[in-house]
Amino acid sequence: ERKFTLQEVEEYATKKELIYQRICEEDKKNLHLVFGLEKFLDTLKANNIKIAICTASMKPNVDWYYRTFPLPKWFSFDDIIYDDGTLKRGKPDPEIYLRALSHLHVKGEDSIVFEDSISGLQSAYAAKVDTLIAIEPEGTRKEVVSMPGVKAVLPDFTKIPSFVYQELGIEEKE
Repeated sequence: ERKFTLQEVEEYATKKELIYQRICEEDKKNLHLVFGLEKFLDTLKANNIKIAICTASMKPNVDWYYRTFPLPKWFSFDDIIYDDGTLKRGKPDPEIYLRALSHLHVKGEDSIVFEDSISGLQSAYAAKVDTLIAIEPEGTRKEVVSMPGVKAVLPDFTKIPSFVYQELGIEEKE
């Protein structure tokens, strides 16, 4: 029944994230990127498509993700837009996506966002991204399908719709 100091909040947040990481590392079977993502990222990289990651995670988690998954194969650390302490508002505010668009030097209408959360889809749409692909948040398909800007809802990256490749200006690979 008291307010926590900012230092206490940071300490508990860090402890929570370390517990989360340990639990993930103990579950080797489920510690992997979304199915089909690596192949899709390979295709994007081979075609020089600019890409970034927008995550509400803090730096300790971003560092862990960067060490744990083969992210350096596709992203420089600067291509990861995260809660670095300077974000004034989190998703669904568009700030994080506006930063990513600025970082990549692209306009929202010339971009495609793949997002796995409702607040993330709202954030990208508010940043004027015209094409949103929902990687289906568990049990939210009905709600996500009717959201503005959502052009497709996918369970993973194994069957990317043809229009995505067309919008990217690359030849679809099977």
